[in-house]
Amino acid sequence: MFNKSKSTELDNKEVIQKLNLREGEYFYQTPLMIWKDDPITIYNADSEEITFSPWFKSKFQRWVYYMGGGSYQGTVINSEHHQVWLKRANWFMYNAKYDVYLDGEKIGVFRKQKPFKEKGFKKQLAYKLFIDEREFELSNPYLSTEIEITENDKTFFEAKRSFFDLGKNKVTKKRGEKHRIHITRNATDYPPELWLALYAQAIMNLHIERSQSASSAGAGS
Repeated sequence: MFNKSKSTELDNKEVIQKLNLREGEYFYQTPLMIWKDDPITIYNADSEEITFSPWFKSKFQRWVYYMGGGSYQGTVINSEHHQVWLKRANWFMYNAKYDVYLDGEKIGVFRKQKPFKEKGFKKQLAYKLFIDEREFELSNPYLSTEIEITENDKTFFEAKRSFFDLGKNKVTKKRGEKHRIHITRNATDYPPELWLALYAQAIMNLHIERSQSASSAGAGS
């Protein structure tokens, strides 16, 4: 958690105004590779400073990530009020599992859905968060850029992403895939930072898996 500077606050407010963000809306962009020392800003209607970046348990995991060898990174989100960590709990690429920490306390486990038993293979993104007896599902159909998080089939998180754009966004002056998110306020007992962290993790994993698929296809041609 951190305090924002006056200059950062003014810059964020200008961007937020131009993006026309409303209550419960968030926006960020992801480059092809996210570096540890260059956190990504998540703009929001409350002008709260929120950033995220990949987290690594070891230098080896960092090296594997930067070499495009696997999605072994976790995620850390910092805001003025909360900190969320997703720490990789296993090494199995296709059964990714993360311990989830909110403000230093472990609250649950976030993992990929099982391919057959939970029909995870039917979706481009298929994850579940387990907190005590509760289950939350993050899903994204194939050939769709829309992602949602639900509890008991009730949607409270909706995101729409663009394809990667080499041109600079006219508002943020940055390049990268654009993500526009809406979170229904007070739909759960947990802060928006938690759901943003789950989404950011799933998207980072998707980017790496696509990169690996492209590399494999190139090697086989």
